[in-house]
Amino acid sequence: MQSLARAALLDKFDYLSTVSGGGYLGGWLAAWTHWNKDGLAGVVSELNSASASKLETEPDAVFYLRNFSNYLTPQTGLFSADSWTLGAIYLRNLLLQLDRACCRF
Repeated sequence: MQSLARAALLDKFDYLSTVSGGGYLGGWLAAWTHWNKDGLAGVVSELNSASASKLETEPDAVFYLRNFSNYLTPQTGLFSADSWTLGAIYLRNLLLQLDRACCRF
């Protein structure tokens, strides 16, 4: 989103279609656009004012998205059900792919 804003392309879209994790980002952008008093123009302006340096601050909406978003594991921690579920799904998919790769020959 920041790159599209810097290239002056973010406000050229009429519709934004997203899937999977992109839906999370698309929803965030729609909410930020709704909350910003200037709408999409204000969001683009804030994204453009952000520095490329990692040491300088970002707009608050981007800061909170980066630091407080855990859509895959909302409850973090070694003993949380979300972490165990993510681990189990990852392991299952890894084993399925290994089984698929081994059985091709």
